[in-house]
Amino acid sequence: MATFCFHPSPLSISCLNLFKKAVSWLNAIDEFEHRLIKDMLSFL
Repeated sequence: MATFCFHPSPLSISCLNLFKKAVSWLNAIDEFEHRLIKDMLSFL
């Protein structure tokens, strides 16, 4: 599936958008976890 991303086509555009969404989701989760860990540490 990843190979389709390298071809200039509507499919690659949607693939790229999906990848961007996944990255932003991962960043949001990462930030959320960092906050959660900070909160937990502040309680200790």
